[in-house]
Amino acid sequence: MNSAITNKLNIFITLLVITAVQIGLSYADFLAPVGHIIAALLLAASETILVGLFFMGLKNDDRLLRTTALFPFVLFCIMNGALVLDVLIFMKH
Repeated sequence: MNSAITNKLNIFITLLVITAVQIGLSYADFLAPVGHIIAALLLAASETILVGLFFMGLKNDDRLLRTTALFPFVLFCIMNGALVLDVLIFMKH
């Protein structure tokens, strides 16, 4: 099999595993609610990175395009950080 196809298939399987972990975490009761939120955000960020790098082809693009695509991801991380702080500060334990 072609190495590019094998690479994309491996990334696809990794994305399926991450999605299965996210679904499993939604039914699990061993984490605090804040832990669920942080775990879900970290898993979503890892999915975003994998899709951006491999399926959108940013891994092989020039520096300007990677930087342009990275800026919304940085904003995404800032917004998620604000969400986690909001949950940590205002959520009743």
